Amino acid sequence: MTDQLIECAFARLEDVQEAEELVQLAIIAACGLYSEPRLRMTTRYKCCEETRIIQIDTGTPEGESVGAIFIALADRAFDLGSYTLRVLKDATRDGNKHELTGAAS
Repeated sequence: MTDQLIECAFARLEDVQEAEELVQLAIIAACGLYSEPRLRMTTRYKCCEETRIIQIDTGTPEGESVGAIFIALADRAFDLGSYTLRVLKDATRDGNKHELTGAAS
């Protein structure tokens, strides 16, 4: 399913913990666009406190919506420069399989 991810790398561990809450809030907000069962089947993300990175699977329309909502929330919650954003295309074709957590997890 994954061929595109957004990846946010945070400077502080506390920001990663807050950002994961924002991902969950973005998933709830996306329920206004899609049904909850549909989001549970199609939306995935990964949060790694050790590396201070959050990845969101944006390879589906639902995931793209969650990613856009998350970025809007993160831009308002965090100071400029406190995180970096990258878009990773062809994320599963480079031999680097990303294990992402389901929205319901």
